[in-house]
Amino acid sequence: MQLATGLIERRGYSGFSYKDLADELGIAKASIHHHFPSKEDLGMALLEGTKQFLSDKLEAVQKCPGSTAWQRIEHFFQEGCERACGENRVCLLGALISDYENLPEAVQEKLSAVCEHERKIIAELLSGGRESGEIAFVGSAEQQADFVVDTIKGAMMYSRVRPGGALSETLTVLRRALSGV
Repeated sequence: MQLATGLIERRGYSGFSYKDLADELGIAKASIHHHFPSKEDLGMALLEGTKQFLSDKLEAVQKCPGSTAWQRIEHFFQEGCERACGENRVCLLGALISDYENLPEAVQEKLSAVCEHERKIIAELLSGGRESGEIAFVGSAEQQADFVVDTIKGAMMYSRVRPGGALSETLTVLRRALSGV
């Protein structure tokens, strides 16, 4: 699963095959087909795993004692940001969004649902920050979550052509914007 995720994050859904997985793992393609009869099945499993990962991540950041609202948001995005900066990857959701038109319909629907799940998590974190007075923004938490997620995912994409700069600069600007500085 990790290998498939990494290949999609680097090459996109259309840019990898079961042959790529089999070659990397040193196994026969039939072994992969045994667990995931189709690439669509693999995509669905990866998205389900991502949804669970996002839920677990939210639970973990909410349990960080003494952390600020912004630190919880940064922690939530940290792993994806590190991969984008260090490994020329984008997050799985961003990579799949880039290939949206090439995805099977069921994978498109699951991707939309997982993206909405992520959006709700960020809205919850922003709302908590607003309630504590740590974060200020105009509009609803959901609208701001769209802005934050879209901005970070866009910066991850740009980090491929601007290594080290786009993402860190974007996070700094977002932090200032949300703290009113």
